[in-house]
Amino acid sequence: MKRLKEFIKRIVKKLLKEIMEEINEVDKKIDINQQEILEMFVEIINNQKQLNDKITNLEVSNIELDSKVNNLKEYYDNTIINRIKDIDCMFSDNKNNLLQIKGNLEFIDSKNKTVEENLNYIMLSLNRKNSNKTIRTVFLIHNVESWYTIQPIYEKMLEENEFEPILIAVPRNYNSHDGTFEDKASKYLKAKYSKVITFDNYNSIPNDIVHTLNPDIIFRQSPWEDDIPKQFRTENIKQFKICYIPYGTITLPIENLHFNQNIHKYSWRLYCESEFHRKCYEQYNVVQDCNVIVSGYTKFEQMNKLLESDGLIWPINSIKKPKLRILWAPHHSLEGWFGFSTFSDIYEDMYKFACDNPDIEIVLRPHPALTETMNNSGLISKNKLEDYYDRFNALSNCYVDLGQEYIGLFKFSDLLITDGVSFLFEYIITGKPIIHTDSKKHIGFNDYGKQFESSWYKAYTFNDLNVIVEQLLDGNDPLKNNRYELKEKVFDFTNNSPSEIIVNDIKNSLL
Repeated sequence: MKRLKEFIKRIVKKLLKEIMEEINEVDKKIDINQQEILEMFVEIINNQKQLNDKITNLEVSNIELDSKVNNLKEYYDNTIINRIKDIDCMFSDNKNNLLQIKGNLEFIDSKNKTVEENLNYIMLSLNRKNSNKTIRTVFLIHNVESWYTIQPIYEKMLEENEFEPILIAVPRNYNSHDGTFEDKASKYLKAKYSKVITFDNYNSIPNDIVHTLNPDIIFRQSPWEDDIPKQFRTENIKQFKICYIPYGTITLPIENLHFNQNIHKYSWRLYCESEFHRKCYEQYNVVQDCNVIVSGYTKFEQMNKLLESDGLIWPINSIKKPKLRILWAPHHSLEGWFGFSTFSDIYEDMYKFACDNPDIEIVLRPHPALTETMNNSGLISKNKLEDYYDRFNALSNCYVDLGQEYIGLFKFSDLLITDGVSFLFEYIITGKPIIHTDSKKHIGFNDYGKQFESSWYKAYTFNDLNVIVEQLLDGNDPLKNNRYELKEKVFDFTNNSPSEIIVNDIKNSLL
């Protein structure tokens, strides 16, 4: 047993020795491999460093190359841009020179045409003068509602052998956005006079119509150039002798509009209603008052004559005499223009008032531009307003008057209700009460217009209007004397009539 143990011990010891020898041999190999690996790692690190150095060098070279490229690009860009600018300046200078030459040629051409037209006009005038012809006077009529201003002059010329008066019915455009011109004058004028020049439509008006007629005198109705076709605008007829009378007496403080538009500058004669208005021309017109004659106002002359004539009527036929006859005349001007209109605030109240008072008759006479203005402003559409007119007309005690003449309404009405402008001053000729429905937004009046204010009742609301009407129905009219005093002052025709002054001035100047 002991031997066996010794034997096993020797075997184990031998095996352990062999194992240790093998382990040592493996360790040697591991050491050798580790050394080789270390050497390889060192070599890799060195190679990496060299590679990094090369990359760094390449990056530096690339930056330098980019910098050079950018410098070259900037240099050539600036060079090209500057060359383009130089070329563009050369072409611009040449273009400006050509445009200037073209402008000079067009100016010379227009001057030649003007000179030629003026020479033709002078020759035509000389021929007419040498042939002892009468004074050919053309009346351009588009605003038939203001015919009263021109009527006494035209009819006086018809009676005198020295004149050859010619009526032209001119289409008009009142605030229409689509540029539509409508003929309101032809039917009216042809019903009253035998000789009237009319046109089938706006496009049928010859461009040289005025030059063809070659008048000695031209009467225009208003200063608003856009209201009439271009053939009759001041710029196209200024080589003729233009005469102008305002279609309404000037009472608003807008001097440039009423005293210094083209028609005021180029008119041969401006016939004005008073010394106040002459001074306004002197102060505000670019040619002062060198073309102004104080004649008095022909419109007032004609209205005064018509009020005394027979044949005028009130449009509502009633069996029983009404308690009151009202003329209601709403204006069209909104805030931003003259600012007088109150129609959109009170029109439904007026309808209710008419319904509640069948023994009071009301004639509604809207300004010719009211419908278009209400529609264009968005306050009341055209369809809604026309429906309102229909409803108003359907009442037995009401009437909507869209006609040309209104003097019959003045004669037979008992009271005027209006927000402005012309009727506030014209109705004074009747001596009857006036209620001004004041918008509190209007531009006010000049010194001539302010003298009329003391003769009006003021209504700032519909309730104010109702109270004043009731007061007048009760016979309480405290402003009556004011109106009569003003009537005597403004409507005095004891001396020569305005139309006679105007016609005599033309004869004495041209014959």
